[in-house]
Amino acid sequence: MASSSLAAMPAEDARHVLVSRTGAARFVRAGFVSRMVAGAIDIIVVAAMVGGVNWFLSTLEDILRPWGQTDLNAVLYAAAPFLVVGYFVMFWRFTGQTIGKWTLGLRVVSVDGGEIRFVRAVIRVFGYVISALPLYLGYLQILVDPHRRALHDRLARTAVVYVPPA
Repeated sequence: MASSSLAAMPAEDARHVLVSRTGAARFVRAGFVSRMVAGAIDIIVVAAMVGGVNWFLSTLEDILRPWGQTDLNAVLYAAAPFLVVGYFVMFWRFTGQTIGKWTLGLRVVSVDGGEIRFVRAVIRVFGYVISALPLYLGYLQILVDPHRRALHDRLARTAVVYVPPA
């Protein structure tokens, strides 16, 4: 793929290729199934993370009970949205990949093929919510969009691509 020219590719294949701003790198855009499997893995990871924090706080609450009544689970309820947002934003910002995307060989990049910045990552996370609200239609857009982008990709000006082999 890397040695072939975009001009020589059929139009239906070329639209699934993202060329970096410098033209030095070409990425194949990820499809619906691989993105959804990566998302399912991320849901499991986030649930395990929140569950681990819940276990820790419950244990700490049991230890502190003799000294007074504490409700550390309230702390978890308040902190959980920040944990979830932090998981996605930090992974996208520093590696371009969450654990789910890494497992499937995917990466989130800006539309010009570069890494995404903090603000763009935050917009993308909140775009996840917007994509899910109308019966997940924002996610289903991947199936019909010629560039395989969901609503949250369009809002954040990002794309999900396959990581080229090393």
